[in-house]
Amino acid sequence: MFRRTFPKVKFRLNKALDKEICFAFLKHKKGGLDFGRGIIKVHPSLTSVKKFPVDKQKQAIEQYTDQFYRVHQNQLRKAKQNFQKEWDKKAADFFKEVDKIFDRHPWPKGPYFGYISIFPCGPRFLEEKSFQVFYLRHPRVRPVSHEILHFLFYDYIEKSFPEEDSSSEAIWILSEITNSLVLDSPQFRKIIGVLHLHAYPAQKRLLSRLKPLWQRDNLRSFLKKSLPLVKTR
Repeated sequence: MFRRTFPKVKFRLNKALDKEICFAFLKHKKGGLDFGRGIIKVHPSLTSVKKFPVDKQKQAIEQYTDQFYRVHQNQLRKAKQNFQKEWDKKAADFFKEVDKIFDRHPWPKGPYFGYISIFPCGPRFLEEKSFQVFYLRHPRVRPVSHEILHFLFYDYIEKSFPEEDSSSEAIWILSEITNSLVLDSPQFRKIIGVLHLHAYPAQKRLLSRLKPLWQRDNLRSFLKKSLPLVKTR
C-alpha cells in the first residue's frame, strides 16, 4: 500500500531574517492588527526607532538584534529545541487530521523550516516553505500548526480552483478564516491544547458569517460558497 509522506519541519535560528522582518513590520498594519505595536510591546527600546530615517532605522534594528541575540543566545537555543521537541510529538496527529479535511491532498514538497524569532510577527513564506514563530509563544504547537497549514491551503486552492488568483486579498482572507475554522475543530483542540484564537480583528465578523457553512459542508464546497462572500464583503 502506498504510504503517505508528510513534511518534516526543522526549526532554526535566523538572525538575518529577524532583522529584515523587524524593519518590514515595524510600521506594518493589516487586518486591523498593528504589528509595530506588538514589536514595541516586547521590545520597548525600539519605540524611538520608528521615527528614524530609513538608513538609521535599519542600522538601529541591526544593532539591537545583534545585542539581543548575544544576551539571550542560550534562551533562544533552548526555544529552538523546545519547538522541535513539542512539534515532533504532535506532528503525526496533526497531519492525520488535516488529511481527512483536505481529502488527502498532497503536501507541497519541502524542505520546511520554522525560524525562531524574537519578534511576534509570524510571517510565512510560501515559496520557501518557511515561517517564523515567536520564541516566547506558548503552547508552541499552535503557531506552528497555523503557519504550516497555510502551505497546504494555498496549494489546494491553486490545484482545485485554478481560475482564482491565489495572490489576491480575498484568498488571503479566506486562508486565515479557513485556518481558524480548521484549528478550532474539536479534534485539533486536543492536539494544540487550546482554542485557536483568530489573529485578525477585521475578519471576525466574516468568520462568524462563514462558520455555519463550515459546519455543514466539506472543504471544497465550503470554499466554493465562501469565495463569493469574501469577495463581496
